[in-house]
Amino acid sequence: VYNGKLYFAAADASGDRELYEYDGTNPPVKIDVNPGSSSSSPIDPAVFNNVLYFGGTFGTAGSELLFFDGTNSGLAADVDAAGGNSSSPGDLIVYRGDLYFAATTAAEGRELFRFDGLTASLVVDIESGAISSSPSDFAIFDGQLYFAARQSGIGRELFQFDGSILNFFDIATGPVNSIPTDLTVVGSLLYFSARPNGGGGTSREVHALSGSTIDIIDVEPGSSGSLPHDLVAYDNALFFGASTNPGNDDELWRIDGLTPTRVANISPSGSSNPTGMTPFGSDLIFAADDGSGAGREPWRFIPASSLTFQWSLSLPAGGIATGESGATTPAFNFTPENEGRYTAGLTISSLDRSKSFADA
Repeated sequence: VYNGKLYFAAADASGDRELYEYDGTNPPVKIDVNPGSSSSSPIDPAVFNNVLYFGGTFGTAGSELLFFDGTNSGLAADVDAAGGNSSSPGDLIVYRGDLYFAATTAAEGRELFRFDGLTASLVVDIESGAISSSPSDFAIFDGQLYFAARQSGIGRELFQFDGSILNFFDIATGPVNSIPTDLTVVGSLLYFSARPNGGGGTSREVHALSGSTIDIIDVEPGSSGSLPHDLVAYDNALFFGASTNPGNDDELWRIDGLTPTRVANISPSGSSNPTGMTPFGSDLIFAADDGSGAGREPWRFIPASSLTFQWSLSLPAGGIATGESGATTPAFNFTPENEGRYTAGLTISSLDRSKSFADA
């Protein structure tokens, strides 16, 4: 979102993939960043100094840092002008007054760069020479920039940069890789998925960083790991997909602090494989398969905090008793005064939706 409008990449009927602008009312408008039939294929947009920046292809410069200011678009910086190759900027994020991103040059490989609005420059050559450290999965936490990167003797681990000093956390000790992904901030914790012992792909678990301490949240106890994926901050907690039987029973989970809880067993007969978790209003939207044969469809999770519980009782002597509760764990109390048949009804409502139940 930039200046109150939604921007996204899409291809027209000719296959030209460009930036589009949507104001919420009128049909989307194509912005031909790379004029002609060649695509700019924009990726990883970020707003910096009231300008929209993104990686994309522009003319003979190749894949470089591009911009759109609401009127004009074009090349913001040719990061690898000296090498004559595409630098392929990605993972753009604004930090301490500059635009940070990963980019590739012939001299340094793929490393951490920053752009001040005029020029792009190398921040630090983590893996010296033309070998790449390939920084990715950027997140700002506790005033510092965190990301995953590779360095000889350490492997691919979690790095921390405060604007001048670079530090790292050797989660899987030695040259083996923990491969942190999905860095997600929730309150006072930075969560991410990683392999604590540098083992195979199935050893992944959720980790939580606070200060200099990293806790492993063992959703699937033992050496197998829960393979957490699609981490997202929602309802003051961490939501994600995870498996309690590696490769099977992949369902929706949440973590409050350091405590994991399965949210729902959407597919009792197997895995629902929830992906694409996206907060929307007060709900969490995601894709899942409940195993009913309907296939993979959109699902909605509604937090209990947004629900309203209303109850009613039809009294044997006539009349109706009613009550309402908005509590997360509602309780309804009623003392009968006469013998006879009481018909109870319960309505659970959230925003524009409601569901009623009745029982005798």
